[in-house]
Amino acid sequence: MVKHLKILIGISIVASVLTLLTPKLGLGELYPFTSWKLFTQPICSFDTYTHYNLYGKDQQGAWQLLPLRSSNNFDYDDTYYLFDELSNTIAENPKRIGHLRSLAKAMYPDHNDFELRTKSYKVSEIVRDSSLFQEDLIAKF
Repeated sequence: MVKHLKILIGISIVASVLTLLTPKLGLGELYPFTSWKLFTQPICSFDTYTHYNLYGKDQQGAWQLLPLRSSNNFDYDDTYYLFDELSNTIAENPKRIGHLRSLAKAMYPDHNDFELRTKSYKVSEIVRDSSLFQEDLIAKF
């Protein structure tokens, strides 16, 4: 049993090294699930990611980031997916601003002015410097 264990450990180490080297040599992935993003973003990803943020004007007139939260009508998950869907389609269909405003007012009835902004970043850059992102205003309502 110990003899077989040493062989299995050796095969595992060789397979791990080959899994790391084959993409760098241009041979593709030996094990296709190596770079799958299951529930997190890989730190060495070179893709650009974009997410939407909701900002509200406080009583002093300053814009502040409003975290998504549940309301009387929606739990947190429903709010998140609805906000994401409305935000993704707002550029294509300006009528969705009314729907997004309704959602924002349901979450934050004490705010009257809202902004929808995007943040775009590359994970490989932002882990080195957290200021390396681009923020754009999408809509004011």
